[in-house]
Amino acid sequence: MVVIKSRCKHLPYTFFLFFLLVGTGCSTPGSDAPASIDLAEGDKSYVDVLRAYTRTAHVYDKFETNAMVSATLLASAFQMELDQEIRRVLGGKAFSLADAEGKTAFFVSIFVPVRRMMDLANRDYWNLFLMEEGNKIFPASITRLKDKHKWKSYFGYIHAWSQEYFVVFDTPGHSLHQENLVKKHHTHLKIMGPAANISLQW
Repeated sequence: MVVIKSRCKHLPYTFFLFFLLVGTGCSTPGSDAPASIDLAEGDKSYVDVLRAYTRTAHVYDKFETNAMVSATLLASAFQMELDQEIRRVLGGKAFSLADAEGKTAFFVSIFVPVRRMMDLANRDYWNLFLMEEGNKIFPASITRLKDKHKWKSYFGYIHAWSQEYFVVFDTPGHSLHQENLVKKHHTHLKIMGPAANISLQW
């Protein structure tokens, strides 16, 4: 669960404007909250899949934003839809997330008011891990992404103040709906740090 420390009533105008600018608002508790995705020109079927594979958390203390995080699980089913959307946008051309194939990987977008604290690879600020049967699994790689404009075309929750990352774990990837699974698999990503403790589940 995402811990929300204050209610959303009576936000001053300046904070209301801030939330409006970054494309979010008051959050409700829950790790399966849908991301705020603005893809007016995107293919509807892709946007629907993006929403299904994305979790978001907005954490704030009183009237101050602590952190805003959106993460998309790069499961094989999602990657197929992403590949089709890239080809549609680029007219047949494509670029792939090959490092994510067969592994548990995420596209993560984060905003923290203190810019240096948006460095997910810095263990002084953040500790990322998967919870698997009570065990912590840490990332094999955390890659900072630079071309915001390119990624914005496919991950509509990106905004001007966020920083994006490609996070890969050396564990087998799972789609959300696999009918052949005897036991339903849950992917549980934790992002812990001084700014916020966030728990996201798929």
